[in-house]
Amino acid sequence: MDHPRRSVHFSQFSQLSVYDKKEDEIGHWHSSQDKRRFTRELMQDARRMGMILARYEPQEDEIYNCVGLENLLSFEKARRTMEYKARHAKMIINAQHICGPEKLSRISEQSSACSRLSAQKLAEGYWMLGTPEADRS
Repeated sequence: MDHPRRSVHFSQFSQLSVYDKKEDEIGHWHSSQDKRRFTRELMQDARRMGMILARYEPQEDEIYNCVGLENLLSFEKARRTMEYKARHAKMIINAQHICGPEKLSRISEQSSACSRLSAQKLAEGYWMLGTPEADRS
């Protein structure tokens, strides 16, 4: 079953970057060895922060080291995140066949509202940690 081609819309804040074809022909920006090293370093960071969090109340600068490691530090958080992402992706893929671009955009926005709110709260929390009380108003 052929589906009509759909257009893609970008916000006014989108930026298009054009890369030289020769760079693109190389295949990947990072080698498989680089990716394995990144994964190993990420897991080491997660283990180190997990041990710090298990031993005592972390200092402010140590809390910043946890950003991005939330799913590695909490199995339950990782499981919920993985389930949510799978549900969201499946819903959007299925909706593409029956919705127009505007409605699909609204559905995606509604589905990701919880994630956006969490990200906003996390950003606000870190801003509060790093901002003197007098500058918070």
